[in-house]
Amino acid sequence: MVSPVRAAGRLFELGGTAAFWHAVLSTCLRVLEGFGLAIVTGSILAVLTSRFAILKYLFQPFLGVIRATPVASLIILALVWLAVARIPVFVVFLMVMPIVWTNLFAGLDVIDPQLLEMGRVFQFGCWKKLRYIYLPSLMPYIVSALVTGLGAAWKSAIGAEVIARPVGSMGRYVYDSRIHLLMADLFAWTIAVIVLSVLLEKLMVRLLGILSRRLAGTRRAGLEKRHNALSSVGADLVSARSGKLAGQTQGLPLQGATTRVADSHGAGIKFEKVSKSFGDKVVIRDFSLALPPSGVVAFMGASGYGKTTLLRLLSGLEQPDSGRVVAEYERLSMVFQEDRLLGGVTALGNVLAVLDRKDEVFAMEWLVRMGLGDSAHLLPHELSGGMRRRLAIARAMAYGGDVMLLDEPFAGLDDATREQIYPYMFDRRDTSRLTILVTHDRQEAERLADRLIVMEGPVLTVVEDVLVGR
Repeated sequence: MVSPVRAAGRLFELGGTAAFWHAVLSTCLRVLEGFGLAIVTGSILAVLTSRFAILKYLFQPFLGVIRATPVASLIILALVWLAVARIPVFVVFLMVMPIVWTNLFAGLDVIDPQLLEMGRVFQFGCWKKLRYIYLPSLMPYIVSALVTGLGAAWKSAIGAEVIARPVGSMGRYVYDSRIHLLMADLFAWTIAVIVLSVLLEKLMVRLLGILSRRLAGTRRAGLEKRHNALSSVGADLVSARSGKLAGQTQGLPLQGATTRVADSHGAGIKFEKVSKSFGDKVVIRDFSLALPPSGVVAFMGASGYGKTTLLRLLSGLEQPDSGRVVAEYERLSMVFQEDRLLGGVTALGNVLAVLDRKDEVFAMEWLVRMGLGDSAHLLPHELSGGMRRRLAIARAMAYGGDVMLLDEPFAGLDDATREQIYPYMFDRRDTSRLTILVTHDRQEAERLADRLIVMEGPVLTVVEDVLVGR
């Protein structure tokens, strides 16, 4: 045995030699190489086995065998198959890959399907889906996989180097110190291994924390001040546009956010003998309905009759069992029954996420219109239920489009709030968009819509179809 002072002194002496740092670098490179290969392979396997159930059953026994096999046995087998310098890489790969696969597979299994549907409606590309849906949901599993995997990688790499003894490695120096009973060197190298392991783990946690905050958009330094400045700009723009419009249209606020001027004489939307069932439950059977290319149409009826199913068929989230839905539009927007907000992104970020370009002022205008100008820097869980609802409306209106689907958009909002946002959502001068409003409030429907369609079910049936004035 040697004293801690002697071991620390010897470590300091070794730290002044080129051989020490060469060994540290060589071992770290082997760890990182095996670790990187394991991350890539484990991620690919997680995606494939999550997508195709048969692959899960094919790979699970193989991964189970790897996890159950002692590290020493793997190292000895690798001595037969591989060059000495490659053995630590191989062992690290085998130790880490099952950890990565298991964690990412579990994470993919709990991705919120409602957020994926939201991404489909707002036409998220691969990068947006990865950036806003997959990575934020997977981050806890990624952190667990990488931190646990790094610890396993470092220990297995040193173990492999001690047995295989590649030239110029930390494991070889540990082995040689033991053989020659150089106890000060043995303790010094052991301390170096432990310190490097702890430092690498802390560095990994720090980097993952930074990545997580960047993905989530929760870096708060200066965020509130900046968003308040944007809110002021947005409020000025809304006020100026409303004032300009007041002299022309009796004070109706500007609608904005449409993507094109549709042909008001176009074909509109048609449901032609559409049928849809969920298991044994028939929701829609031989349903036919024609809707105009513009204006506001209100759907009314008790819950569970199939109104939401009609919207899902129109948006492409569901496919009819028979019949067809004819819809000519370039862009469709939707307020779902659920808020379906991106949980780790600020209120402003939720609106920006659906825009084709990062126009913060335009996004802030819609937040101001919904009374959320002072809350742009807050995350969804920091907002009240009514504020989250208004944020979902702001997102859909900012996205715009030829068709706007509003599935009970005002649920949970008080009368004063509704009166505040009605003018921004329903503009009688806008002939470029068809708005379909699902509501249980007949008075609201008659006030806002051009046409009221009352439905009963099951099976879904139109019992009243009338024109109403606004």
